[in-house]
Amino acid sequence: MIDDSTVCPKCGGRGYHYDPRWTGAMMRREREAAKVSLRALARAYGKSVQYLSKMELGAHPWTDKKMERYRTALHKAATNRSDPPAPRP
Repeated sequence: MIDDSTVCPKCGGRGYHYDPRWTGAMMRREREAAKVSLRALARAYGKSVQYLSKMELGAHPWTDKKMERYRTALHKAATNRSDPPAPRP
């Protein structure tokens, strides 16, 4: 008989897990498409540039919570940035 109280360490009981390299690359593409620098995202996320770089490179595992927090910070950084002023004629 299988003990249902045991939770899979890879998926946390979700039944799936994220490939950190693939997910990191996808998140990096989202950040680049939003034209947000890693530094601006790090400020909005509340972690260091190095930490987020490692996440995007797949050195840190992704969770649902991290993905949600990343996307929230990305939205915050994209809406808070000040675009350079238009050149004067």
